[in-house]
Amino acid sequence: MKISPINSTTFTGREIYYLSTNGEEGLKKVKGYYQNSSVEKTLGKDHSYPKNKAYFADPMEFVRQDIKDRVDFVVYDNEPSYPKIEDVKKNYLENNRTDYRKQFEDIREYYYRREMGGFDDINKAKYQQWQAAECTGIYDKAGDLRYKKEITEDEVKALKAERTELQTGIESTQKELKSQKLLNNTLESHIKNLKAMSKPYEALNDISGKGADVENILYTASNTRVNYAKHQEEYLKHIENSDYYNNGKEAYPQDAPKYAKYNNTTKTYEAVQKNMEKAFNIGKTKNSLKKQNNLLQKTISEFETILNENVKTISEMQKYINELTTKADATDSKIKERTAFIDTCKEKLKPLFEELANFYKKQGIKVIKK
Repeated sequence: MKISPINSTTFTGREIYYLSTNGEEGLKKVKGYYQNSSVEKTLGKDHSYPKNKAYFADPMEFVRQDIKDRVDFVVYDNEPSYPKIEDVKKNYLENNRTDYRKQFEDIREYYYRREMGGFDDINKAKYQQWQAAECTGIYDKAGDLRYKKEITEDEVKALKAERTELQTGIESTQKELKSQKLLNNTLESHIKNLKAMSKPYEALNDISGKGADVENILYTASNTRVNYAKHQEEYLKHIENSDYYNNGKEAYPQDAPKYAKYNNTTKTYEAVQKNMEKAFNIGKTKNSLKKQNNLLQKTISEFETILNENVKTISEMQKYINELTTKADATDSKIKERTAFIDTCKEKLKPLFEELANFYKKQGIKVIKK
């Protein structure tokens, strides 16, 4: 495979002005710091006072002591390791999303820097560049399929999350629907009881209307009779003390009534009048019954409205459950379809991975232990 050229302006170690107070983390932002670079802090070890400089070494370069003495940090360009083939396999056939192309390119660029730096055999460095480039080329063959697989995996993940949300919505609505149906039954029973009570209330209203008239007649008659008798008795006592009355009684003894035992008796009327103050008053109760009956009828009407709204809510909830169920079924179909596509991609990726694995084996590529 043809190796693409890498542009570079210098391949010798270089010193740069660098404030020691920026620390090792700041060096990662400087050009010349690579993924596998390492930092040696010379300040405090090779000298005591800050020099405010850093040295970026070439690959395989031996950094002299005089260099360490005049800088605060030395950045080494270390050899990057090939990724483990087992990890790369997961990138092809499982869910490992690491971009191993970048690692292969890092290796190629590293050996290019070794070639240009003059610290390595040129042919060996070129061969290593070719080997890394071959890995990149083989890896790129599966790039489109890996991309499609990963995109579809993300879609399946999103679909499964949506499916979980749909199921949660279905179950929570079903639970609430059960409560609403129970409430509906309770409302119906309550309205039935209220209507059952309204019948005796209506009968009591009718009775109280007629009863109030009779009660009025009764109390009016007893009051009139008792008051009349009382006045009459007082008048008789008054005239019985007069000579005219006594003379007349002696002159006409035959006028005295013989059978007047119950004439003008007020005993029963007095009992009615006495009981009137503490007795149940139909007239007063009449207005209270009317108010209670009006409240009862209003309550029935209000609860019937609530019942109608609840019936409507139950219908809407059932419709909502049906809609969610339809969406859930459609989502299940999409998940099944997308999963089948992922499986197809994996089947096609297997021989492409085997090609890379065989190249690893053929070349004897080994992973550098850190």
